Amino acid sequence: MLSGILSGSKSYGAETITVAYAGEDDSGDPLEKTTRYNTDRSWRDETFEFAEALTSGGPIVHGSSAEAHKTLELVYRIYCADPDWKRQFGLSDQTS
Repeated sequence: MLSGILSGSKSYGAETITVAYAGEDDSGDPLEKTTRYNTDRSWRDETFEFAEALTSGGPIVHGSSAEAHKTLELVYRIYCADPDWKRQFGLSDQTS
């Protein structure tokens, strides 16, 4: 199970992943291991990679403007799925 989003504001709860290990004949609670992530270096890593690509002429390896656009479309569709948000902000199902 995934929970939370690691952000500077800490407003989305702790970012954790819980893995359950159930045996074949497990008749009780399975063994669970929860890992909590306290540091998010993704923005730093992507920024450094982008700067390196600009200064050295290398390729962008992780992420692209097309992936960013797809992500924003997904977020928009999530907002549209909430009828109150959709009505309040005049959203339509069309993303392009």
